[in-house]
Amino acid sequence: LAQYQVGDKVKALSPDDEQWYPGRVDADNGDGTFAVRWDDPDGGPETNNLGPSSLKRIIIFKDYVVGDDVRAMSPEDETWYPGVVSKTNGDGTFDVKWDDPDEGDETANIDPEFMRKVIVFRDYKPDDEVEAAYPDDGTKYAAVVLTKNADGTFKVKWDDPDGGPEVSDVSPKDMRYPPISVDSLQVGQKYTGTVRSVRDFGAFVDIGCEADGLVHISRITEDRVDDISDHLEEGQQVEVWVSGVRDDG
Repeated sequence: LAQYQVGDKVKALSPDDEQWYPGRVDADNGDGTFAVRWDDPDGGPETNNLGPSSLKRIIIFKDYVVGDDVRAMSPEDETWYPGVVSKTNGDGTFDVKWDDPDEGDETANIDPEFMRKVIVFRDYKPDDEVEAAYPDDGTKYAAVVLTKNADGTFKVKWDDPDGGPEVSDVSPKDMRYPPISVDSLQVGQKYTGTVRSVRDFGAFVDIGCEADGLVHISRITEDRVDDISDHLEEGQQVEVWVSGVRDDG
């Protein structure tokens, strides 16, 4: 049986409606059950005593280092924003410097539960065709990379400047290669992707395609997987292979 410790973040099966909700292990009862405190009891009991079969551990990535690109939830308005880890703290939290503080605090102290690692590609080459965010409106348009600047940004030439500047400096966070078409995928192709969401039946992975791919729980490892959250988490970078393409994409 899975072992849980006080403080573990879990999804747990509510005895009231038999639905799964997020919570945290509040106590080990010593009889094989655990007291779970619900994140949002919504008028119901704040805690329930549950056995291991009614619990699924949620793995929270905690190995951030200074310089990591992340999305994190601002404690001011509980909205997720992009930023960079600027400091690791002794209590397990991290200082995040926001990309655009918008007249607010430049940094915030964030618990890793409210952070997601972001993989930013920074190795674009001259003549690469990309989609880049136009500085004036933030909308992504087709462009071609001219050169990499000393500050890590890229100088791009817009395909259709439409009366605006022909060339702009753009952060790699605001660039991407054009999405891979579903029709071009072939069985056996290998990609590096990012886990977008985790479900009981598998995980959806972004490989830069027009649509996310599904990694079924049976294909995560050769061994039997009882709890997918023991293997994958949102934001995790993984290597995947195309095993099939459905007619509906």
